[in-house]
Amino acid sequence: MKGSDIICISTHYWHDAWFRKQQFMSRFRLAGNRVLYVQPAASMIRRAQGNSLAKNRFLFGATDKVDDYLYLFYPPWSLPKPANPLSATLNFKWQSMEIARAAKKLGMFSPILWIYRPEYYVGLKYIPHSRLVFDLVDDLSAYQKDARAYKYIDDCIRNLIQQADVFVTTSSVLLEKYGQTSRSHSLVPNGFDYNIFKIGEHSPPEPLINIKHPIVGFIGTLFGFLDYDLIEYCVQGHPDKIFVFVGEVEKSGADGVARLKKYPNTLFLGRKPKEEIPAYITTFDLCICPFKIDEVSRSVSPLKVYEYLSMGKPVVSAFMEGLSRDAAGPFVTFANDKKSFSESIGVELSSDSSSAQQKRSCGVAGMSWDKLFEKLVSDCEFVL
Repeated sequence: MKGSDIICISTHYWHDAWFRKQQFMSRFRLAGNRVLYVQPAASMIRRAQGNSLAKNRFLFGATDKVDDYLYLFYPPWSLPKPANPLSATLNFKWQSMEIARAAKKLGMFSPILWIYRPEYYVGLKYIPHSRLVFDLVDDLSAYQKDARAYKYIDDCIRNLIQQADVFVTTSSVLLEKYGQTSRSHSLVPNGFDYNIFKIGEHSPPEPLINIKHPIVGFIGTLFGFLDYDLIEYCVQGHPDKIFVFVGEVEKSGADGVARLKKYPNTLFLGRKPKEEIPAYITTFDLCICPFKIDEVSRSVSPLKVYEYLSMGKPVVSAFMEGLSRDAAGPFVTFANDKKSFSESIGVELSSDSSSAQQKRSCGVAGMSWDKLFEKLVSDCEFVL
């Protein structure tokens, strides 16, 4: 595929931590396709406080040119209460009109529209496009605690799937929930960057130079979806091990982190540049994925698990049905409760070996972003 225009409506800023949106669009861009990358917009009341990447404005969008093949679009700020269905409908209709305006200025008259945010369903008629791809990466309706908000997001997802030429999703769980009405579908889980995450020699990062082993590590955002009761149980049950957490603390996880910080065998290091992450993973003796077991985690395709496994590390995870089914599943030790999770930490540490590490790394080799992009393009060939 070369010479096409793509409007990608994302949920992450291009210059923030990279997820599948940036990974896939960067590859389309490098192949010679122009990409208009639509970034998030917070409420005009909150205005993404403290986020230097949020260059959104009132009423009108703005476009930054990165190069001849990549343009970043900042939608206007959203109305207050963006989770309210009425506000959301007004927001996404207006933002869609602004996207259309930006596309017209760039001469994108019949682009491929690639959507990650289902609320944009209400604005489809405003954005010119020749083909539509909807990529669903999480059970977004399950994030909603309010019944009306749940129904609104669920309706947007189902309506968008019916309109899409291809429905792409990360999890077989999501495909079973939503795929019955799709015209065509592609199952593409999340993955890892093989150029960064692979078994190799890395010196311990400065914060871990004098830390005793074994080290149990976690990389990622510390938010409300983690099971802090489980983590605390494991920290208490393994006083001879150091539990290291690398990642920013969101407001929803602040109370849980505060509880854990009182233990002498926990260490919180904050967010680190992605180039430094492999050195941390290499220094870990075991990695954990301690999500709450609920409808959200049931279909999660956690990037960090693939990165851990690519570097050969043993992984203990709360049970995730979607993850257990994909190619990484056989190389993860799953636990259904805090007792079995804690016991699995001890078992995996005592049984690890260099041959086991190589087996894990080889087992997920097909889940590099390059390989997944090849599958995506192959599955969506008739659209692209």
